[in-house]
This record gives sequence, C-alpha cells and structure tokens, in this order.
Amino acid sequence: MLYLRCPGPALGTLLLPALAVTASLPAEGAAPLRATGGLTAEANGTALSSVSLDGQALPGVSITAVVEDPATGQPAGDRFTVSGRWRATGQTLRLEGEVRASGSEECAADLVIRVEGATLALGTMAEEPLLLPQKLLGKLPLVSLRINGEDSLALAVPPDRLAMFSFRQVGNAVELRFPFGFTTNAKPALRMRAPFTCVIYRTDPRWHFRSALARYYALFPALFKPFARDQGGWFFAAPVAELPNPQHFAYYEGGPGDWQLAKARGMGTYPYRESSSATIHLPGKTLPKSYAEAMEQFTALEQRRTLEAWDAQEAFEIDTTVKRSGAQSLLADPGTTGRWVGAIQSVDFKKPYTGPIRVEGYSRAEGVSGERDNNYSIYVDVIYDDDTYLFGQCATFSPGTHDWEHSEVVIQPEKPVARLRIFCLLRGRAGKAWFDDLRAGPADQPEVNWMVNPGFEKLGRRRDLQYIRDNVCWNSRDEWVFYITDNLSADVGPAEPMNLLRFTLNVDPDIPSTPERPATAATEFAYYDGVFRNQPEVDGLYIDSVSAWCYGVLNFRRDHWRYNDYPFTYEPGSYKVAPHGRFAMFEYLQALQRRYHPKGKPIFTNIHVNLDAFPLYLVSDVPGIESSLFQDQDSLFFYRASSYQKPLLLLNFMNLHGLDRREIAELYHYNAAFWGEFPSTGRFVQRAYREYGDVTHAYVPAIQEISAAGWQPIPLVSGARAERFGEKDAVYFTIQAPAEAAEETLLIQPEALAGMGTTLAAFDAVRLQELPLTRRGAQWALPLVHGGPEVQVVRIMPRAKVAAWLLERARRHALNATRVQGTEGVTAELQALRESLEKQAAEGTERYPFAEWHARLAAALASVPENEEDLYALSRRREVLQARQALAALAAHVAGVRFTLEGPRLGYPGRALALTARATAPAGVQARVLHFGAQPAPASPLQLTPPAPANADTTLRLEAEAPGTYEVTAWFEVTPAGQPAWQVPITTRAFFVPAAALSLSETQGSEEARSYQVQIERRAPEIPLVLHAEAQPPVEVTPATLPLAADQTQAEVRVRRRDDGLPHTLTVRVTSPQGAELARAETSYWNEPPVPEANLALGRKGARCSVDSTYDGYHTDVLTNGVTATAGLHWTQHAWASKESADSHWVQIDFPEPTQVSEVWLYWAVDNGVLHTSRRYSIIGLGEAGRQELAQIDGQSPRSFSRHTFTPTRVTAIRIEQTANGGSEARPGLLWLREVCVLP
Repeated sequence: MLYLRCPGPALGTLLLPALAVTASLPAEGAAPLRATGGLTAEANGTALSSVSLDGQALPGVSITAVVEDPATGQPAGDRFTVSGRWRATGQTLRLEGEVRASGSEECAADLVIRVEGATLALGTMAEEPLLLPQKLLGKLPLVSLRINGEDSLALAVPPDRLAMFSFRQVGNAVELRFPFGFTTNAKPALRMRAPFTCVIYRTDPRWHFRSALARYYALFPALFKPFARDQGGWFFAAPVAELPNPQHFAYYEGGPGDWQLAKARGMGTYPYRESSSATIHLPGKTLPKSYAEAMEQFTALEQRRTLEAWDAQEAFEIDTTVKRSGAQSLLADPGTTGRWVGAIQSVDFKKPYTGPIRVEGYSRAEGVSGERDNNYSIYVDVIYDDDTYLFGQCATFSPGTHDWEHSEVVIQPEKPVARLRIFCLLRGRAGKAWFDDLRAGPADQPEVNWMVNPGFEKLGRRRDLQYIRDNVCWNSRDEWVFYITDNLSADVGPAEPMNLLRFTLNVDPDIPSTPERPATAATEFAYYDGVFRNQPEVDGLYIDSVSAWCYGVLNFRRDHWRYNDYPFTYEPGSYKVAPHGRFAMFEYLQALQRRYHPKGKPIFTNIHVNLDAFPLYLVSDVPGIESSLFQDQDSLFFYRASSYQKPLLLLNFMNLHGLDRREIAELYHYNAAFWGEFPSTGRFVQRAYREYGDVTHAYVPAIQEISAAGWQPIPLVSGARAERFGEKDAVYFTIQAPAEAAEETLLIQPEALAGMGTTLAAFDAVRLQELPLTRRGAQWALPLVHGGPEVQVVRIMPRAKVAAWLLERARRHALNATRVQGTEGVTAELQALRESLEKQAAEGTERYPFAEWHARLAAALASVPENEEDLYALSRRREVLQARQALAALAAHVAGVRFTLEGPRLGYPGRALALTARATAPAGVQARVLHFGAQPAPASPLQLTPPAPANADTTLRLEAEAPGTYEVTAWFEVTPAGQPAWQVPITTRAFFVPAAALSLSETQGSEEARSYQVQIERRAPEIPLVLHAEAQPPVEVTPATLPLAADQTQAEVRVRRRDDGLPHTLTVRVTSPQGAELARAETSYWNEPPVPEANLALGRKGARCSVDSTYDGYHTDVLTNGVTATAGLHWTQHAWASKESADSHWVQIDFPEPTQVSEVWLYWAVDNGVLHTSRRYSIIGLGEAGRQELAQIDGQSPRSFSRHTFTPTRVTAIRIEQTANGGSEARPGLLWLREVCVLP
C-alpha cells in the first residue's frame, strides 16, 4: 500500500493511506492477526472471525462489512463493491478500505460494519457513570462492546479518518454505519468512491466505556495533545476595565486594540470572527415573507449603486435632491427607531502621521432630536501605531432643523497615528441628517484631503454581496442557505427589531481565492495575518459559532464539491448526494492551527452545545461552550471527553440560564468543578461578581489546578462518584455528593497514586484543610459524609510536597491581588507581599519567614479599602484573605498541628448531633478553639474572616426540626513557638435527613382516574407519618390526607383525568402529625387521550399527508401513524416540523373519499420537556363546498394536546394553517406536531 505524508490536524504529521492510488484488496484465505495486548483474530478481506483475548475465544463474535440501500435497508446490489483488509497495528486490529459505485449516476449507500455477538452497554452519568450515556451514542466516535457480560472490546472510528457515521444495536449485533454518497463531481480520490477506516481494540472490563476512551486517547495522542496552557475562564461583551476579577479569566474574546489592558490583568486577547456567516441589513422594517422575496431584495441590493470607499454604519441612503455641492449627498435616516445610521471610512497611513489633524465637513438637519453632542457628528476614532486608541474626537452639529452647517475638530495626537476611522453619525436620535463635503488632513494644509470620495459623488457596487454570492452554501433545492431574522441571536436582543439576512458560507480552505473574488478562508487568513503582523503580542484568535452555519448543513453547491476531502454523504429522505459542511469547518480550523501554531497562537472556538460537534474539539485548542447545559451531566461529560485535557470553557448568562439565582450559580460552579471546566458568566460580570463572586473565588483556583493537571477518564476509585485529574506528583479527585446526604468511603486504587510513596496527605483543594486519608489493604480510603449538589475537590500528594503547594497558592493569590485593575490600584503593601512570596517560591528553601508574612498580610489588608460596594477593592481583599488562608494552613502544617471535627454528621430532625473540635499540636505549639459554630447551608464557601474571637466549648450540639444542611466551622488559633498567631478555619457539613423517603410510580388506572403507587421507605420507624397528596392545576386527588399505619410502606393515590392537554404535577408529601414536612415526591404528566381507533387521518386507512415544507431530518409519515407516546424512539420519529421561517405553514390530510368530520385533535411536539404549541392557526375544511374555516385559534397557551370540535362537515381534506410566526413562543417560525387526528 502506498502512503502519502500529510500534515496532521495539529503540529506534526500523520501517515494517511493514499486510497486514491491503490485500494486494499481482499486477502486470499484467512490470515491470522495479533495485536499487542492479547487480541487475536483471523481476517479474510473485510471479514474478521475467531476473535480471542489471551487465547480465550469470544464465542459468536465476528465482523462483516456489507453495503445496504438506505431507502430499503436491504443489500444494495452489484453496483457497489467493498475492498479492504484488516491488519494488526500495535494494540488495534484496523480495517481500511473503500466502497466503489459503478457507473456515473449519483447514488447513496450505507456501509455497515456489523459486529455479531456484541451488545451496547449504555447508561447515564447520574446512574452509571462508567458507561457511555445513551444520549451520546453516535456522538463520540467509539463504543464499548459488551461480550459475554463484559465490556472487553471497543469499536471506533479513528479521529484522523472521520466520516459521517452512527452506531446502533440490531439484535445481537452492534452496527457501525457509514452513510456514503457517490458522485463523479469530486476529486479523483473520491470520484464514485468512499474510503473508510475502523478499529477494534481491547479494553479493561472493570472500567467499561472509560477504558475504551482512555485507550482511544493513547492510540491517537497527537490529535488530543493540549496546545494552549493558560488556565482560566472566558471573558467577553464588557470593557476589560469593568471586570472586577480578571484573575479568574484567561481568554478575552475581544481586541485586538485593548490587548495591553487584558495582558496587564493576566488575560490573553483573542480577536473575534464568525467566519462561516455573513449578515446583510435589508432596507425597511418588514422581514421578507419567503425565500423568493428575500432573494428579490438581495438582487435589488446588488443592482443598487453604493458609495465608493464608504461602508454603511447599519444603513444610509444617497440623496440626489438634497446636496451642498455636486450631484448628491449622504442621508442618515433612522426613522423613529433611534438606530445608529450613517457611514464609515477608514484612512490608513503607510507611514505613521505625527502632526495635528483637522477633520471637518457639512451637515443639514430636519427634526433631529436631542442635544448637541457626539451622537450627531462627524465622529473620529484615532488608532495609534502602538495599537492604542483615542476615541470620540467629534465635530458636532446642532439638533433641530437647519440648512448646511459647518463643523470641525482639530485632533492633537499624543503618539504617531496609524489609522483614522471617520463616521458620519446619527445615533439614538429621531429625524434626518445629510452630510457632504468632508475633509480630513493636516491641520495646517487645507488643500490636502486624505479622504476618498469626500463629497459622496463616486458610486460603486457592494463587494460584500458578491462575496456572499461566491461563497454561500446551497441546500438540496439549489437555494442559498440563509436565515431571515430580526436579531443577531445574541444573549441580549436589539432595542428595535432588525431586518436581516444571515448567510451560511463555506469555509473550506482549499477553495481558490483571488483579490477580486476572495474565498472565505482566505479572507479570514488575511485578517488574522494583519492582526498578528501589526500586534504580535495578541495571544491567539477566536472563531465564533463553529458548530453552526456550514458545520450543520449539507452543501449542494456543486462548484465547491471538487475541493471536498472527505467521503460524500446524502440527505436523509431524498438521498441526494452532497459533502457535509462539518468537514469544511474541520479543515478550516485545522488550517488555522497549521498557520498560527508556529507563531504560538492558540485557536479558541465557540462550539456551543452541539453534541454532534466532536470533530471540532480535535482542531480547537480552547473549546468554548456558550449556553452550556451545565445542569446536564451527560452533556458536561461530552464536553470533557471531546476536549480530553485541553482547557475547557463554559459560558452562561445571568439573563438566560438562571444565574441570577444564587443556588443555580453555585450549581454552575459545582458541576463545572466536577469536570474541570471553567464556569464563565457572560456580559453582566459586575453583577455576577457582586452576587456570587465568593463562590468563584473559592472554586476557580482549584479548577485551574485540576485543569492544568489533566483529566483522566478512568477514575480508579469506587465507593463514591468521582473524577480523577493528574498523575505522578499530585492527583486530584472531584467528588460528587449524592443527592441525599449519606456516609460513603472513597476507595482509591493503588495505581492511581503510583510513584508517590507511602507517606501521603489529602487536602480539600477549595478549603485548604487536611482530610483523613488511611490505608485499607492495598487501597487508600477517604471517609465522606456529604450530600446535595456541592462538589469536593481533593488533592493527594506526598506529605513532603504539601508546603510547596500551599506556598504556591499563597503566591498566586498575592499576584492576583496586584492584577485586579492592571497596574492601577496596586499599593506598595500589596506589591511587597507579592515580592516576598515570589522570592520564597523561587529560592525553594523551607525556612519560612512567617513573622514577616504575618506583618505584610496585615499591611496589605489595611491598604485595601474594606468597601463591599467597591468591587475592585473587594476582589483585591478577597485575594489577600485567600493568601492569608494558605499561609495559615502552611504555618499549621509546618508546625505539625492536626485538626479534627469529630462526631456524627448525619441525623434526623428532632435528634441532636454533637460534634467536637480538636487540635493536636506538638510541644511548644499552642492551639486552641477560637470559635465553634454552625449556620444553615448553603453558606459562603469563602469564609475567610472569623467571627469575633471568643473562647468556645469544643463540643457543639446541633438540633433541627426539619431536614436541612448546616455549615459547621471551628476557628482555631495556632501559635508556633516564636511566631505570631494564625487563625485556621476547619469546616464540615452536618445533615439532618428526612425520616422517610418517597417514590411514585404510575400504575394501571381507569378511564376516570390515573393511579399512582406511593412507596414509603421508613428510616426512623418510631416517628408517626401522615401522607398528603395534591395536584396542580387543581383536580380531585384521593386520598388527599392519609395517616399511615406504623408498618405501612405503600399507598395508592388516584388523580381524576382531565383531557385538557395541560401539564399537571402530582405532589405527595409525608409529614409528622404536627405538620413538619419529612419527605416529598413529584411527578409531571400531560393529560391527553390516546388516539382513538376511529381516527380518519391514519395512513393505514388511506389518508395522505402533504405539507408546505419539512425541517431537515423529519418526515411526514409520523403525523398519520397513530403514535403519540414517543419515548425511546429516534428523534426523527418524535414529531414532524416545518422549515423554520417567518412564513405561514400548513399540514393537509387528504382522505380516500369525501367524509363527514366533526373534530380535529392536534398533538404538539415536546422537545426536551418543552411544549411547542402553536399559538395562531386555523382548521380548514376542503371539499365540494370549497374552502371552509372550521376553527380559528389565536393566543393558545402551551399544552400537549388541542381538541377542536365543530359542526359536522363533509370534506375531502382537512388543512391546519399556521399564520406567519404563529408557532410556539420559543420557536415561532415552526409548525411542530406529533400527530393529527380527525374524527367523524
């Protein structure tokens, strides 16, 4: 076999088989294969048999490759041939080959790699965290194969050989399916050909899918090697100077102009581009109603002449009736919207200019509102040669109505000028303004004008429209792919609706580019080349929305096909052939890596929450997940598994994701910490810091450490749910508490701590307090009493390395305190503390100047105002307090003091818990309890200032009347010989758990009522219990109240049915006889009837369904199959949806013959628990009497089912017509239905 040497997706090269040169041919007879690690088999062409592990046969396990017709699921016939062979490569058995189609007619076929004798082991992170989550099947390119009850093999698609694929279970076999398309309109390697590769390899059954994943990383290390090393969150959408805690961020989506501000705060700058989209503003306020109308408006814009050298600032007009000189002027007319309108021109200097600059011009006004200020002006931004700015140098004009008025501004640059940005600006005003006869030039040379077309006389064509025409993707109807929208899909919408077309562009870097007709990728390269040439200090680049736009479409634009490098696929349903745009985006990001990695520039991307985006993680150095599903553990696992050990940034918003509620913000931090992902808050950074900055301070330092240590997919623990990070010198475990408090023991396998010796220490990496780590046989044991959402981060290290770790923590906090506002606000005392700690860390000695540090800490704190409203001072102060916490822990550790909080921490309401605080200190060291108390949780995780000193009894009694959690803190005062006293907080949690637990399960009910069985688990049998049940919205529940017998563990609750389609919630509680709630359980349901047999709209009764359009992947047959319970079905079988657009949409059911109808039932789509009930639509009858409106609906509230009854009417068809944007509140442009039912 020939090989070509091709650059890999990151630095380095990969050997890729040159299938274009020679295809692998089937072997003659069976050939034995042996992979390292005991996996053997016999190969015959693409077939594999006699699979064994360590000489033990795996009965019934074999692998075949067949080609199927995707339309029928049957063998595809003689037109297709499969060639290839298996070979042993290290630890894998690898199949490489290709499918060929004869002839020249385009066609589609599925290659099916079928593993007989295997099943898929699937689960959820919440229930079975070592298994592949069910929802991620086919999202990651590998699966575990369960054979004879053990997950002993893995089947995978190599990351350097990706194609479109899916996995599924079919009987007693696992199938890997490649949906291939074949065309002659391709480069030779893919002309009627589809190469493929898959591997199988051995895994450790103890660790299930996690073992498969770990070995996948080891088999293909180059594609997962981290390139970016900075650890911190994602900052954007606010001025750098407004960020109160830059120490928790590392990646600034912005710049390049303010890179110095970011650098002074410890952040890297990553200038923004959304490469795969282009947006144009249409004139007027009314959105186009159809594709055709949008294209008409686009063509009109192409034919319309525009101003040479000027770009629109959202919008402007050319007015030939009003002008000061020449034939025309520029008109800025926002109407009544107050939009920012006008035009912009950039003046670039080949050699930086150093003298005074005069900018002047004329304007005429009609009814301009407001005062005379910068919002109606010739507005100038000055960009200096060092890439700093002088903003807002303005020649302002009078508001109101006036004839041509002259205005000028003389700019006195402080540094050499590289560029001027000159705006003709009307912003936030009503009225109209005309501009004419502008000049920008040396202040003392009025005859010199640097501006091009200053009188708006020269006309040209818009190059941006030609750019879109050249690069836009097409759909299967040969239409351009774009959205008609009134917003930019930002987290904060526009003040006034916009009128936009947003186009999807092909970013394939192989598409040729010329200066006259630039390709998308070449345009982006030119932009970033300029950024890094002019500002080499800029850290990297940021590409937005990489999993949207071309990544999500099949591109049917044939002149692009010859640049595609990946196997073609096809459109489901139509089976039309096309390349998938995801690989164009993959190659674009890969090209960016190849271009800028040698310069040390990482690629930071926004991948969003798309679970089909695994390939993008391979070519993203810093994966960012905007609007992350941070409450979904399966999704968080996907982000981490796809990123492996790269920095992984989550970005969520206070206004969209519940972060304005502290308990949700805390959960955000906990779940992010569990996976070593950075929790970032977008836009409202000051409010976020004010409301939960203490949580960020507590957790981000630990997240920075575990992210740098690197996630290990095999946790090597049992007894509690945990993830592992790092190896060798220090190992971290993030431990997820159970939902209900419990006592657990984390048992750590010896290989997790291999090479660290036997004298180990475990520390809470958030609270910096030692934890009780003991040997249990060959394992290590860490006892836990925990519950609720909190995550514990534990660092285990040799005891000899504890001091260096605590010192490094203190040093980082002191450094952070000096970076809050860059160089601004740094006091001499803060700087002295930082320098002292840095000196000690650099020297590496163990003679610690504790007395000096104690004094410097006190001075540093005194130098920072204690003002909760000054967020910058608060941020500095918290960092100094965290440095003090680390140094106090270091002083106690070096002095040999051990702290314990002893006693039970799990009890029931009404029973007291007694805890004892104890410090064990060697001779010469004084240690006493300063304060011992408790407060209801959640308390602040950053309690760094103790209550007023007071001697306290070392035993604390806790009592509670209801279930709850208490934060228990003992403040110790430690005074080593000859040193000042240090105050050390030791914290734990005490839990009062319910005396009973409830579970609900629905049982067989009746036509009148639903029935639920209540299972009662009694934990304190001596406590009497009373059961209460109610439903919302209110319906009759029986019994509403029921005293439970002492030994009763079950009860039945019946809820009257009401087929209203509304969501209902049944709540069952148990209380004490006095009414204190001890436990509750809830279940939600929709009251909707099953589809009756009398339904006339069933496809099997001859009804035919037609629609105005169909969303990609959906099919109309689901509307007439009588199925409304869709749990467990593939998403394409859940519902049907129209195309998403501002148009009206319709569904029509035609009957075999005229029939009388009196009711229409509509079952609406439910997506991820969200109802998509249309708000405005009509029911239309079609027949001999013509068109009859049978029902009209306007303002319908969300429900799963709608029943419409009308006078019996004879019809040949029923049509449901949704008005424009009459869909659900969340997706108004969709008509989204599960089923249509028509009754006689």
